[in-house]
Amino acid sequence: PPSEVPGKAPSRRLARLLAWDATGILPSLFLALGGLLGLSFALLMPPLQIPDELSHFFRALAISDGTCVSPVHQSVPSTVLRLNAVFPAYVETHHPVRFQDYKRLMGTRWMDGDPVQIQNLNATIYNCAPYLASAAALELAKLSSQSAIGLFYSARLANFALYLVAVYVALRILPFGRPVLFCLALMPMTLHQAASVSADAATIASAFLLFAYVLYLAFDPRIISVSGRHLIALGGLILFTTLCKINPWLILLVLLIPKSKFGGTRTKLLTVGALLDRKST
Repeated sequence: PPSEVPGKAPSRRLARLLAWDATGILPSLFLALGGLLGLSFALLMPPLQIPDELSHFFRALAISDGTCVSPVHQSVPSTVLRLNAVFPAYVETHHPVRFQDYKRLMGTRWMDGDPVQIQNLNATIYNCAPYLASAAALELAKLSSQSAIGLFYSARLANFALYLVAVYVALRILPFGRPVLFCLALMPMTLHQAASVSADAATIASAFLLFAYVLYLAFDPRIISVSGRHLIALGGLILFTTLCKINPWLILLVLLIPKSKFGGTRTKLLTVGALLDRKST
């Protein structure tokens, strides 16, 4: 307008530009960049080449049959065991990775062949919680009578989908430090584990989300007080993270939440104590 002082409009535009939070694009950028890189890991890495991936695959397979407690002896179809014969550990030291191997395995069904009793000792120490996504994908793949290698890649993609969603939500709610989490979530070894059948996919995803949610409750100015809904979500995240892998230090993150948001020091200490007790049980 004519009454506007000359030079004020450019300064206002500069102020708006300086006030723009560039980290706001990181959640969407993570979905695009992380999705592309993670899918490359999931699809291009030959089966069973990630540490202990065969044991994790057998564990998820048992859970897809409705067994949360790991059995002493597990019945596995011989076509599933054939995956390990075609893709042994360090497959590049045995033979080149050939497309014909994939094509031949895809021409079979997972239930073909006589079942074989195995002992899966390496994965018996894990709870069934970190395998819920991969086990659900395995069950859907079994219902559609896919091949054993189809089951395997279904489990990988389910784990990676869980990781993508969890990190995206974590980046959305994180009040500060988004670039740090963004870089950590895109590290090659992180994506290497997230795009596998390993229980580490859910473990890493839940740890990132719990860390972001605690900082959200502690430092987001829109959170005046911690409500019952917040405590239920916090307790659920702590429980799931603990079931994935016991880590007593993660619970101490709750101490970052100011006492004023709990209504006092006594209420804060009682809440932290209750969460610790829930974690130990």
